[in-house]
Amino acid sequence: MKKISVLLLVIFFINSIYSQNVGQKANTKLNYTDINGKKQGKWMKKYPNGKIAYEAYFINDRPVKTYKRYYKSGQVKLDVYYDKNSNGYAKLFWDTKKLMAEGNYVNINVKDSIWNMYGVDGKLMVTISYKNGVKNGKEIKYYRNGNKAEILEWKDDVRNGIWNWYYDNGKPRMKTHHVNGIREGAFWFYHENGMPYITGHYKNDLKDGVWNFYDNKYKLFKTITYINGKATNQDELDEETTKQIDEWEKMKGKIPEPTLESIMPGGGYNR
Repeated sequence: MKKISVLLLVIFFINSIYSQNVGQKANTKLNYTDINGKKQGKWMKKYPNGKIAYEAYFINDRPVKTYKRYYKSGQVKLDVYYDKNSNGYAKLFWDTKKLMAEGNYVNINVKDSIWNMYGVDGKLMVTISYKNGVKNGKEIKYYRNGNKAEILEWKDDVRNGIWNWYYDNGKPRMKTHHVNGIREGAFWFYHENGMPYITGHYKNDLKDGVWNFYDNKYKLFKTITYINGKATNQDELDEETTKQIDEWEKMKGKIPEPTLESIMPGGGYNR
């Protein structure tokens, strides 16, 4: 009987050792890792200045409930509330306490549904539709006066559909179309008063066919014919026309601030 009691005490002692973190006091649940190396319960880390860097709750290495990260000043940088499946709604903040971005995460840190991103002044700058981490649907960019700056359409992270670009007064500036990332079909560029400036056509991402140029009263003043992206009457192109054509080419893919990556690699979740 005595031998059995001693054996039970040994087993209890071994189990109590393996149920704790290495170097951690017994019965403490903060920053706890189980025998399988998985985070459990409340976790918290601090900066060298003593301010909290992040705090979170884990079940089997997956975040649940509140997950927060902080600037060294103590101001909240990221605030996510996770459900039991580790899907969450996230809010990211500038160090001025202004909202930087907000949207849904699935599977911990995969962006999904609509994400809104804001400038340092709190103005809405970008709205993007995601599906399982890739762009699907519309991406809308805004000027600080609230008018739309650009509208893009995506499918599986590739441009598909309309591409509209606007002046800050709300008038159209450019309109074209993408098919699997390639510009195809009609093209319009507009004067600031809304009148067409350039009309043409793209084929396989190259200017093709007859392109017409108009003044701000919609009077035709120049025609250029393109074959596979090259003008047949290149010697007739003046400096201003060439500059205008180059302008919209350079705008392809340009995105105004901010982006999620400007605050934290991976879009938010970082253990």
